[in-house]
Order: sequence, then C-alpha cells, then structure tokens
Amino acid sequence: MPTASRWEQSKKVKANIQILYLRSGVIHIEGKANEKFIDDKLQILIRSNTGDEYPVEYHRAPYLDRQDPETGIQQAGMIYAADLPVTEGVRYRFYLTDEEGRQRKLKLQFGKFSRLVNLRDSFFRSEGYLIKYVNEEILVCPDRIRTRAACEYRFNKELRARDQQKAIDIRRSAEKLRRKSKPIWIISDRTDLAGDNGETLFTYLMKRKVSEYDIYFLIEESSPDYDRMKKIGPVLKFGSDEHLIKQAAASRIISSAAEEWVINPYAGDKKYYRDLLTYDFIFLQHGITKDDLSGWLNKMNKNISMFICAAAPERESVIHGKYGYSEDIVRLTGFARYDRLMNSPEKIIAFLPTWRKSLAPPVVQGTSRREYSDEFKDSEYCKFYNRLINDERLLSTLRKHRYKGLFYMHPSHSMQAADFNGNELVQVWNSAIPYTRVFNESALMITDYSSVAMDFAYLKKPVIYAQFDRDTFFETHTYKEGYFDYEQDGFGPVCYDYEETVRTIIAMIEDDCLEPEEYEERVEKFFAYTDDKNCERIFAALTEGSRIS
Repeated sequence: MPTASRWEQSKKVKANIQILYLRSGVIHIEGKANEKFIDDKLQILIRSNTGDEYPVEYHRAPYLDRQDPETGIQQAGMIYAADLPVTEGVRYRFYLTDEEGRQRKLKLQFGKFSRLVNLRDSFFRSEGYLIKYVNEEILVCPDRIRTRAACEYRFNKELRARDQQKAIDIRRSAEKLRRKSKPIWIISDRTDLAGDNGETLFTYLMKRKVSEYDIYFLIEESSPDYDRMKKIGPVLKFGSDEHLIKQAAASRIISSAAEEWVINPYAGDKKYYRDLLTYDFIFLQHGITKDDLSGWLNKMNKNISMFICAAAPERESVIHGKYGYSEDIVRLTGFARYDRLMNSPEKIIAFLPTWRKSLAPPVVQGTSRREYSDEFKDSEYCKFYNRLINDERLLSTLRKHRYKGLFYMHPSHSMQAADFNGNELVQVWNSAIPYTRVFNESALMITDYSSVAMDFAYLKKPVIYAQFDRDTFFETHTYKEGYFDYEQDGFGPVCYDYEETVRTIIAMIEDDCLEPEEYEERVEKFFAYTDDKNCERIFAALTEGSRIS
C-alpha cells in the first residue's frame, strides 16, 4: 500500500495552546508545535471571523527535544507564539496549511497555563472582556454582568453534571475574596517542612509589617514546623478549603520549591479552576542552580514569572540555557536565607549528601513525602555513607581532635534513616534539617553534588565533595551537568573513591578545618552579594510593578 502523504498523516494534529492570557489588549498564545509535522511546508495559521490572518512565529525549544518512539529519530523541540488583538465579537480559528494552499481547521488542546480548558462553556475574565472557548474557536465578548452571569451559569451546569459541587463552592468563594481582599501572597518551602528561603522571606515580611498585601505561609498541619510558623504570621493549612480558595484568588505564589503542588494544589481537578488562576509564580529556589535543570524548570512546564538567583554565572546559565526565560524574569538578588548566615563554627563535621532519584520511591501525590524503600539499604549510596561514618580511622581522628559528626538525611530519603548506623561520635539526624544552624555551626561539610555546599562556602568554610558515583549520577538523576565544574569552580577538593574521601577528611580535620586560600578566592568571585540585604532586594523586585510577567 502507498504511504500516506504528510498532509494525510497530519489529520490528528491539534493546536496545542500551553500558555494563553490577555494583557494590554492582546491575547498572547504560546504552544508546543508538533515537530513531526510543523515545518516550512506545514504551518499553523490563525484567522479571525473578520478575515484577518495571523501567521505564528516559531522558536526553537531544546528542552522539548525528544526521540520519536516509532522511528527512533531525534526530533527538535519547537514552540509557536502569536499575539491576537482583542476586539468585541471577534472569533479566532486555527488552521493547518501546506505549501499547496490546502487548509484544515484544527481542534484546540489547552495546556496547564492557558486559563481555558477543553470543557463546554469554558471562559475567563480579563481587562473588561470575556474570553470563551466555543466550537473549537476562541471568542471575545464584553464582560457585562448579564453575559458573565450566563457564562458562569452554563459552566456551573457543566460542573454539576460532573458532580463537582465543591468546585462550584470554591470558585464562588474565591471570586468574592478577590473582590474584597488585598492582593494575596502565599509563601512556602515544602508541604511538610519550613526552614528554607520561603520561611526567611516570610519572616522578613512579617517583621517589616507589610500591610499592602495579605501574606500567608503554607504548610501541612502535621508538620513539626506548623506551630512555630503560626507564631511568626498567618498560616494556611495545606490542602484545606481555605488554602484552595485563597490560591484561586492569589496574585503571587512564592516558593523555594517548584513541584507540581506549588502551582497546582488541585491535582486532577485543576481544569475546574484554571480560569481563576492568574497568579505569578515566584521561584525562590532551594539551592543555587549549578547544573542543567531545564528539563524540569522550563517555561512550558513551570511558567516561572520571577526566577531568583544568587550568582552571576547561575543567572547566565538560566538566561542562555534551555529554560526559555528572558533576562527580565531571571533576577540576581541573592537568596533570602543567606540573610541568616553567621559564621560561628563549633567542632562539628556535617555530612550532607544529596538524594538519588533512582533510589527514591515516587512522591505521595499532592505532598512532598515518599514511602520507605526496601531496596535502599542494598544500594552503593547507602553502603558508602554507612561505611564512611563508621570508619575507625575517621572516628579515631574525631576523638583525637574532639570533633563530632552529624549525618543529615536528605528530605527525599528521610524515611530511610533506619538503614544508617550512627555511633557515639556521628549521629544520624532524621528530623527536619535546621539548615541555617548547620551552616553557621559546622566547621566542615562533606557533600557530593548538593547545592547546600554553596551556602556553606558562602561563609568561607571548607567543603569536601565525595563523588564516588560520578559516572552514573548525572545519567540517573533529575538534572544534567551544567556550567559548574567541581574541579575548576568547586569550593573544596573532589574525591572519587572511598579511600581518597577518608584521607581528605582526616587531613582537613588535622588542619583544624581551615579553608585553603584558593577556595576563598573562588567564593569571592562566585557570589553576587555577601551582605544581609537579600530579602530586601527580593521584596523590591516583587513590588516594582503590579505584575511581573
């Protein structure tokens, strides 16, 4: 049988609309272009009911590169973008065209940042207009009380047919709250823990008594940090109706985390609220981005409105990397938690290795927690660190120089604490990690690839990188190697096997954990700021305009 032409093969192509919003009288659209079909011969065309045509612009998106499962051919990721003028009564239709002039009307497929959904009578309000999804078209009409009420009535009817009365109630409460309240900011770290950049910024805003905004800290009621955070300022219980209502009415979501729960606490029900979600996502980061995280943090996946950085090389790596963010999005302010760093070292050695994706069970949906894994204790990772913290040569050196050690479980492996054997000199710490105290009080840090080494080095204290699994780590973890070279840019010696790690730690302790001069110089060149005004700079960036993006 003859092979069908590309025009025939493209019958199932849809117009993917990942980002859609109205701003300054223009509907802005961005979507994933189907790289299998969209090229110089097959193009997307947008036409209005008035006869005007709007060709789209295509942009290379390396973070969307993928291998075709059928052919095995590597396909280049592409996105398309268009700006459509807003006029009362205009309808926009999407077409696929080819070089022979043929055209086919495309079905619309809405993504998670589009504010429209593939539900009957989906719509959203903005700048005095209602933007509606009707019969595979985008329709613009004036936001008049009767028209709006009719749209809401029809959409609620669709929700009732889907047994979604709770969604109707939350939507109504959110709309009332949006009309009555000040702009709402929701700040967080993890669902189960505080103690990161989110807490530090929240504490700063509470002490500053910022009154122009209603500011809340989000955390699970079962968290050991819940009561402590309530003493600092207003707290939202993660997953509560109050949280879901306030998130739907919020103008800023500000977090050191970027997991799905941060921007979508509604899980699979988000489609019932998407028209209300107009907030900017401010990413405070958990640690400095030194590796390539574009596969996770790219614009089509997270749509970050402000990406906070602490080092110039870090900012440059995001702007010129595969993330898809412009210079105005990526801000060099320093990290909030750096304001709390004070060098007051005691005779403590901190062991703080990062986690391993291949060893961590999936996250419990809608939270930051994971279940216990029976296989973990047999891993090279577990055996390496168990052996290290119990090495008699190391313990003898600790006794001789009156040091003690603390082995901190990464939060993603916290449920595996029982698989590690502490002793009288090295304790296995399984509670929430008091990061600031660890950085301030420890004299030496042993890590591997973790960005926590950046905080420690910020205080010009010695770091040792134990990278015994370097050959496999970047192949199986959540990120790829980036601009940061541990040998040339790192803040301490890099060890590639067990014996080298032990010898290097012992030598550092016997030298009273003094920072070698070459690493001090690297620290001074790397960080943009070394003061205590990071929160101040972040707040200034947040308030310099009514919107960020």
